[in-house]
Amino acid sequence: MKLEPPWGACGNWHVDGSFFKHKVDSKEQGLLPIFLFNDILPESGGTALAVGSHMQVAQLLYENPQGLSVGEITRSILQNQGILDNIFEVTGRGGDVVLTHPFLLHARSKNLGVNGVNSVRFICNPCIALKNKLNVHENSGGDGNTANVEEGSKQEHSPVEKAIIESKSRCLIPLSFGKRKSPQTNLRANSKHRRQRRR
Repeated sequence: MKLEPPWGACGNWHVDGSFFKHKVDSKEQGLLPIFLFNDILPESGGTALAVGSHMQVAQLLYENPQGLSVGEITRSILQNQGILDNIFEVTGRGGDVVLTHPFLLHARSKNLGVNGVNSVRFICNPCIALKNKLNVHENSGGDGNTANVEEGSKQEHSPVEKAIIESKSRCLIPLSFGKRKSPQTNLRANSKHRRQRRR
């Protein structure tokens, strides 16, 4: 889904986890949940998600095994043309929980107050840490060690791990290419779709 002004991001695009160096298998941020404590309607300040950005963040972290800060990740990813062409606005009912990939680029969005006092939104997205590092090796046991793994003892990859592994085989835009553009200039969209949702 693409959305256009006046709705758009109002905060800085980022990944969460400013308290550690991000590596492709970091355990400090294993999931990005968004808890909705009241109904959030379109254009009412729901979190803006850059669809597919988690794949490019995963690729970037594979290329930088020493780890990167959230600022380094965000600056690198925002240089890719088209990274903000497909923005999803989180909407839902109070009590809903949206589970997203920990590498997903996201931002606060504008609350246009289209529903008056009902446009106030209450959300949070706590850090969900893991007990062990992410298992991002294609053929490994749960500890990520490919040596001496007996047949039948291999653990299933989680959806988060599968997406990271898949990013290696995807043909993605080289991260050193592309001009950096203001995130706001890339928010284009389908206002017709938004009007249809209101009916």
